[in-house]
Amino acid sequence: MFLSGTVVPVESMPEFLQTLSFLSPLRYYMDVILGVFLKGAGIAELWPQAAALFGIGAFVFGLAGLMFRKVA
Repeated sequence: MFLSGTVVPVESMPEFLQTLSFLSPLRYYMDVILGVFLKGAGIAELWPQAAALFGIGAFVFGLAGLMFRKVA
């Protein structure tokens, strides 16, 4: 939650934590939620965040598939 930018803005975090926050899907999700509800943004403005969420989800899904295949 801390790395998503909801508690502390990402821009005011140390450089290391800013870089680490790119791995958190909650960061992109919060950008989308705030963009839609507060700014009325559409998919044209939010496609980079949607692509990042898709990429993280595909990676986690693939990793889970590999782990399941080893167990089963």
